[in-house]
Amino acid sequence: MTGVLSHPISALDLPPPVWLNEVPEVASEWAKLLIAASLHGRIETYARGKEIEASPHDLLLVLKGCVLAIAPPQHDDGHHIFISALRKGDIITPSINKRVRIGLHARSTTTALRVPQTAIPEYMSDVGVLEKFFLALELELTRVYAEAATATLLRSQAKILRVIEILASHPDSVRTTAGMEIETNKDEIRSLAGVHKRSATRAFQALVEAGIVSFNGYKRVYFNGKQA
Repeated sequence: MTGVLSHPISALDLPPPVWLNEVPEVASEWAKLLIAASLHGRIETYARGKEIEASPHDLLLVLKGCVLAIAPPQHDDGHHIFISALRKGDIITPSINKRVRIGLHARSTTTALRVPQTAIPEYMSDVGVLEKFFLALELELTRVYAEAATATLLRSQAKILRVIEILASHPDSVRTTAGMEIETNKDEIRSLAGVHKRSATRAFQALVEAGIVSFNGYKRVYFNGKQA
């Protein structure tokens, strides 16, 4: 489902991302960047579980929901790389350094503003600092990707815990007396972590015994914030 914005996105509703503060001359133009993006982009809504189809240099700004960012394996015999669970205000392009293609998947019903790569030249002409913005965005995505790639070297339990922590920190999770409630299951967590079933079973058992996580039925996981 796509549509045109009835009014530009406000910087009051969507403040600049923290990493942009490292480039103050761009951060100061954030409101202008949003207005121009609203003019050159389109609102798109993605159903839960849908893969978001985008060209490599499209610009995607998440307005609502949760988007899983996943990169392909670094090697033929490797696992995919779970980068992050994007939330409102997160910005991404489906490629990093023209080398790494990122798959985007709506984990919940998601609304995003997409500026297609065909509209980027006009967008750039409207906002003089856009080139610096894209450079800052690429540096941030490269940093996050490098952290995620490094995490593939962790032990199974640490991989599982990393995924749970990322999902628990997302606004879709709910704070309860039992901890942060995540609508997920062991299969999704194991798949995102890139851990084989036998190793994952041992990791889940260890985390439960340590009081770090608990499970309620098939689709509810509770994370209480303790570290392993």
